[in-house]
Amino acid sequence: CRQVAQSPYPSSLQSVMESSGLVDEGWEYWDMATHIRADDTDNINSNGKNNGNVRQKALDHLADEIAVLFNNPLSDDLITILCLNFLPDDALAELAESSEDQGLVLGHEVLDDYFLGKLVLHSILIVVSEKLEAYKVSFEEFQAVFKRCSNIEKQYSGLMVLLQRLHCSNGSDGEKASSGSFFWGENVADDIKLISKTTTSELIELEQLRAPDDVIQKLAYGISVSLEERASLLELKRMAMIKFIQLDELADGDDIN
Repeated sequence: CRQVAQSPYPSSLQSVMESSGLVDEGWEYWDMATHIRADDTDNINSNGKNNGNVRQKALDHLADEIAVLFNNPLSDDLITILCLNFLPDDALAELAESSEDQGLVLGHEVLDDYFLGKLVLHSILIVVSEKLEAYKVSFEEFQAVFKRCSNIEKQYSGLMVLLQRLHCSNGSDGEKASSGSFFWGENVADDIKLISKTTTSELIELEQLRAPDDVIQKLAYGISVSLEERASLLELKRMAMIKFIQLDELADGDDIN
């Protein structure tokens, strides 16, 4: 969020708002250059709590960790913590005063604001894209973790045979064919296809994939966990994109409702 706030993006949003007539209609923006500054530590007491900074006080009411869940990826807590990076102090103070002791929690309605909504959604899309890239894992990296397992090379050769049968892009016949390396974490459909086959009777035909260390099953488990997390991130990305497009339509003069 700080990188977005310090980038040219807020200024480009301001230009769009002025040229599209949103400013004339009453929509507002604020100067991010004066808003973003170093963390305020002047009012933090010995317990780590901040007595004066409204931004820190709002954080004190939020969970230490915010999970992105498939059935609720764009949660109020996530929206709140993102907005804290962009809202000016006077707006936060007003919101905090109205919320009293319940803690500041912002919902989906704040994303209807063109300037704030665009900043939050743009940040989400950047982070999700970077996070999804981090899920790409090669078999060599997996092999390094299980290097003490016996027959891992034998199982790897069997895996490549299976990939060729399935025509998966994460195998030797995909875009990585030149490296002859197996990877996962890029194509959800191919990853699902692969792990579904690692639990079927088709593996009985491949002697290479039957070994005491059961490396392939460990691999399937890792891919399953990866898929579950990526599914939640992709759902978050989908919801962010929908809202992002609605705000674009608002700037074009369309009713977002």
